[in-house]
Amino acid sequence: MTSIQGNNLNQIFQDKKAGGFNNNEFKNLVNEAKKDGKIDVDEAKVLIDAAFEDGSVSTDDEKNAMAEIGKNLNGKQYEQLKGISSRLRNAEQNPVAGNISFLIKEGMKSKEGEGKITNLQLQKSKYEEGTARSISRSIGELPGVGSLWNELQGNDKDGNTQEQIQTAVKKGTDFAARVINNAKAVYSTQTEADRGDCVAGALKKIQPKGENWNLSSIKDGVTVTTDKLKELTNHSWGQVDISKLQANMNNKTLILDGGHAYQLSNVDVKNKVLNVVTPSGEKTTLPISNPSLRAFAMDQAQTGTTASRADRVTHSFSQLTNDPSRAINAFDKTNGQNNSGWETRKLLIFMSDPKMNAKFDEFKTLATAVKNGGSTNDMENFLKKIGIDTNKFDRDQIVGMCKSMLKDIPGGFKIPNSSPPKEVKNMMEAFDWLNNGLQSRLTQNQTSVMSGLEYSNVDLRAYFNANRGFDAKVTDMKDNFERLIKGLDGC
Repeated sequence: MTSIQGNNLNQIFQDKKAGGFNNNEFKNLVNEAKKDGKIDVDEAKVLIDAAFEDGSVSTDDEKNAMAEIGKNLNGKQYEQLKGISSRLRNAEQNPVAGNISFLIKEGMKSKEGEGKITNLQLQKSKYEEGTARSISRSIGELPGVGSLWNELQGNDKDGNTQEQIQTAVKKGTDFAARVINNAKAVYSTQTEADRGDCVAGALKKIQPKGENWNLSSIKDGVTVTTDKLKELTNHSWGQVDISKLQANMNNKTLILDGGHAYQLSNVDVKNKVLNVVTPSGEKTTLPISNPSLRAFAMDQAQTGTTASRADRVTHSFSQLTNDPSRAINAFDKTNGQNNSGWETRKLLIFMSDPKMNAKFDEFKTLATAVKNGGSTNDMENFLKKIGIDTNKFDRDQIVGMCKSMLKDIPGGFKIPNSSPPKEVKNMMEAFDWLNNGLQSRLTQNQTSVMSGLEYSNVDLRAYFNANRGFDAKVTDMKDNFERLIKGLDGC
């Protein structure tokens, strides 16, 4: 049974939910929860939901509130909270929700420690956290940093002897190294689909030791030609047919799939795939049959100086939905089965496909209702009817999709190649513009976007989890939309 305090707080939350919370309103909600001197389990759930209204726990006020919840809970109460809040999960299962969990646990630890945290431990913790934060712009949302804090505290809970402190520091150093490595991997899988720097990143992996290529000019995508590669690297490059890649080209060949870039490791002739490495260091495969693939090998005779791509067969949303074998990208399968990345890929192509234009108005209406705090049930039913397996998503992803699509783009967006020139205020309007047109044949813009979405082997499993907040997410979406229309290489 929900507590009286929990009911009261939840009513305040529901009254304000549709409009979202600014910092002062959120702080007032926290103060309301604390006014009887404690935060109970039901109040804690409401605060977590309110903090997560914008898709992440990111502001200092929100983070402090999570720690404050921890100071009010014991182990048994934390388990009760886990039972009623789906947002409390291990960081390994869900980095965003994991951030909430470790902040609450940090608050619990600080209460249990009763001030037995030495200055040396604090300095060490801050140093390691600072090292980890230098990994990426979004390190504050990654799991593990808070775990380091907890690890260091736990080692000294029985006393502050010098020996114990030294043991804690060593363990913390070792642990921090693992945290940093894990954070690098999590950063790449969570945000690589949002960044446009993959060509530069892949070239950095190919760059010979001792050389320093200036790749800053292509961070936002580039039209890759052998002439451009020679300009960037001062090496000759040859465009090579995928079927003619040789062993001496391994590790020095740039592979492009129209939306993403990789370093070639080797060709697996038996399984008919290319083994490649993403700019973030993750190993994956690309089917040789992918018609979008192009290869540029360093220190080969300069050939293929044009930017022409292999002809792509662009499939409609209906074709993708009715033929699951078209899920050719490695990130779209888990244990051989199509996963949420494939469903997200289909969803983005649905938004782009002029043959689905008649359904798009209904989609817009349902998305607006969800964005304004309504139930996701109608949207889920709509997606199921058109062929999207919503069992592969959780509710947060559907909410994140609706809010991202309808969030105002900072500064607006003038769509390139639009005739007459078109300016839109959000991504819903951008896709609504794109999927208008002749349904008998695709426009060049539709072909560029739909084929880029279909063939690019980026990880879309968590694409609509707004890890860095919705302002950043919608900017990333706009940038990628623009790159696709322009036909640039870059994720």
